[in-house]
Amino acid sequence: MLRISGAPPLVNYLFLGDYVDRGAHSVECICLLFLYKILYPHRVHLIRGNHEARTVTSAYGFRDEVGTKYGTEGGAVYRCISDAFDFLPLAATIDNAIFAVHGGLSPQAHVIDQIMAIPRFEEPPHDCTFGDLLWSDPSPTGARGFDLNGRGVGVTFGSAIVQKFMYMNNMRHMVRAHQMCVRGYQTQFNDLLSTVWSAPNYMGRFNNAACVLEVDDGLNRVYNIFRQGAKEYLTQPELESVMTRLPRAGEAPTLYGGMVSDYPLESQDTDPSLSLSSDGEEDALGIGAGVSILRNGKE
Repeated sequence: MLRISGAPPLVNYLFLGDYVDRGAHSVECICLLFLYKILYPHRVHLIRGNHEARTVTSAYGFRDEVGTKYGTEGGAVYRCISDAFDFLPLAATIDNAIFAVHGGLSPQAHVIDQIMAIPRFEEPPHDCTFGDLLWSDPSPTGARGFDLNGRGVGVTFGSAIVQKFMYMNNMRHMVRAHQMCVRGYQTQFNDLLSTVWSAPNYMGRFNNAACVLEVDDGLNRVYNIFRQGAKEYLTQPELESVMTRLPRAGEAPTLYGGMVSDYPLESQDTDPSLSLSSDGEEDALGIGAGVSILRNGKE
């Protein structure tokens, strides 16, 4: 994925959640994303998915994976990562025009200010806006409004709901993840909604394509499709090179509400010494969420 779309900091990434429980390399996946976030905080952005929760990671494999890989230290490592998940924003906006969330909309939140007011620093509750944002899905029946979700958590939402939310918040498009798409992505509701899935050959058995959604400075969207390639790993010298680039711990950031601040398409946090690669294919390390590139059109 990084070879096709480019690696930070030359590319501005927004990841849409579900970083763990999606294969045998969840630890490596989340550690890589956290390292990129530390190195390039203004070029790598992470929001929360429904699997960034203790109840889910305990049931779907991540907790066991951490225990297997870290042994007696596994409990402490798992608690640290779970605590970090509590700080992830629940949604994001791109240039005040594209609304991004892992799951979907909620009947209890009509405007973004209501999402901003959610106290997010906790284990996700289910029966409220918090849970709806992480678990909801577009209606599979063509219904226009809200309905019960077959998952037992969250709701389903139809075209009229998306149209109303876009209008009330002056947005042009909504992008989400949460559901596998055989061709990597799906658009719905007269192109108002995109579902993006960035894990090729999900869990090694679905043979699905994956997608990275690229947004240029004119808010035009390009769906970059890729398939699973041969797995590659960092050599020890490459790993040591990454580790030496890590900054020392600084002051804690100021965090507000349930959303992250608006992401402009341009950012000054770049490193011209790193080159942009656009060929080849690579395993997505089991990221079960969508990925959006917020790319300056001149790059």
